[in-house]
Amino acid sequence: MPVHDWTRVDAGVFHGFHVTWVAELAGRLNQLLPARYYALPEKRVVGLEPDVVTLDLGTPENPSTNGPGLGPIEAGGGLSLTVSPPKVEIALSRPAVGKQRIIAIRQTAGDRVVAVIEFVSPGNKSSGHAIRAFVAKAIEFLDRGVHMHVIDVFPPTPRDPRGIYEAIWNAYSESPCTPQAKPLTVAAFVAGDVEQALVESLGVGDPLPAMPLVLESDLYVWAPLEETYMSSFEKFPRRWREVVTAPAN
Repeated sequence: MPVHDWTRVDAGVFHGFHVTWVAELAGRLNQLLPARYYALPEKRVVGLEPDVVTLDLGTPENPSTNGPGLGPIEAGGGLSLTVSPPKVEIALSRPAVGKQRIIAIRQTAGDRVVAVIEFVSPGNKSSGHAIRAFVAKAIEFLDRGVHMHVIDVFPPTPRDPRGIYEAIWNAYSESPCTPQAKPLTVAAFVAGDVEQALVESLGVGDPLPAMPLVLESDLYVWAPLEETYMSSFEKFPRRWREVVTAPAN
C-alpha cells in the first residue's frame, strides 16, 4: 500500500492513525526481536532521567546473528551489520565526537533502552522551537548510545527545508549530508564509535521501505513498516481513509 498524503487531514486525525500504527509496529516487532529484547509503546522517554529510563548500555552480551543473504527474520533472530549490512539509498557516517507515542526497544536484562522509534508529527514541524526540540532530543539519544529510527511521512517545511533527518545529521556532524531524492524519509541513526545515518526517501504513493532497526552496534532486525502501516490503515475510519486516498485535484 502506498504512503498517503497526510497533509490533507489535521494533526488530530493523523495522531489517531499514528497511535494505531505505533501499537501495530510494536506488536509485530515483539514477534521478530531476539528473545532478549522487547518493544513497548511509550508516551515519551522523559528527559532521560535515571528514575524514568536507564540509558547506560553497559556491556552488551555477544549477540547470536544470522548469516548474510537470509530472507524474513525469524522470531529470536537478527542480522549482523558487519556480516549482512543493510542496503539503503543513502548511508552517511562520521567519527563519533508535543506529546506523542514512541516505541522504546529495551533489553530484558535491566529493561534498559537500546533504541527508540520516533514518528514525526505535524507538531514537530509547527515552529522553529519544535524542530529544535526534536533535533535536541535525537542528539541526546545518540550521545547516550541509543540508536534512533525516525519515520517522517510529512514533507519538508520552511523550518526543515531539507527534512528532519538532515536537520539531525547537521546538528551533530561536520560531514556534508547527501540530499534526499524525495520529500519523505525513513532514517536509521546508528550510535557508536562511528555514527551512521541509513536513509531511504520516498514520496506520496510509494511503498514504505524495509529499514534496519539497529539494536546494538553490530545487530539489527528489519522493521516491518509497510506491513504494519497497511494493517493500521485498514482499521482506520473509512471517513478519513477516503480523504487521504481521494484523487488529487
